[in-house]
Amino acid sequence: MEFLRLETDRLILRKFEERDMEALYLLLKDEEVNIFLPWFPVKSMEEMEQFYKQRFADNKYCLAICLKEDDTPIGYIKADMDDSHDLGYALRREFWHRGIAAEAGKELVRQLKEDGIPYVTATHDKNNPRSGGVMRQIGMKYCYSYQEQWQPKDFPVTFRMYQLNFDGQEDRVYQKYWNLYETHFVEKGLRPEGREAGQAPADIAADIVMGGGRTAEGNWLLPFILRAQEKEESDRRKVLAEAILRGFFCETASARAAGPSLRLTVKGLAGMT
Repeated sequence: MEFLRLETDRLILRKFEERDMEALYLLLKDEEVNIFLPWFPVKSMEEMEQFYKQRFADNKYCLAICLKEDDTPIGYIKADMDDSHDLGYALRREFWHRGIAAEAGKELVRQLKEDGIPYVTATHDKNNPRSGGVMRQIGMKYCYSYQEQWQPKDFPVTFRMYQLNFDGQEDRVYQKYWNLYETHFVEKGLRPEGREAGQAPADIAADIVMGGGRTAEGNWLLPFILRAQEKEESDRRKVLAEAILRGFFCETASARAAGPSLRLTVKGLAGMT
């Protein structure tokens, strides 16, 4: 496997090595660091080494965050290799609030884009808003929130999902979590550029095309609605027309469930009736 080595003004991002296991153990055993991580603190070096082999060792994009001054790991940053391309990071407590996670994240994101990865996502517990701040500094945008029974810790958590697209497909929203978890919504005030938010996508659709009426759930419309919200009134018609032309209002069960009045109203707004 090809090993990455990246550098920023202050940092070296590189593959973990055998000599780094003690530093990684100090990070992964810290209960305060672990609060918002999706696993329990490790209790021994043996457990840590097993953890490393299972979760980090085979991921090209799992890198130690090291200060240039001594090249010793103070944290990690990673991007998963599945279709989520999920970005994750952790730092030792004494290095919090110095902009290190954002600096490392920007560099890894640059490399992912260069390597042809189409997008990255990231999630954070709503009770950890500083992590959302890191995501925004990296350039990611909030998309939606969802609640799950978080495993293996087994308690309910509301996560906020952020995304950054690299390939020009600004409409793309990774919808796996939205579709997987029954409780999902868009939180008010988290969208950039003054978008109206705080409603489920179906309700946002209704507000755009029916002046506040309600309609059936419609995940199929989400990318178009998010883009339409950013447009001036005259340009919204173009976005909605694109949705119609792609068949969302004619060929999907969700569209049929929305009812003929919604389809006719949207077509009217799009200048197609």
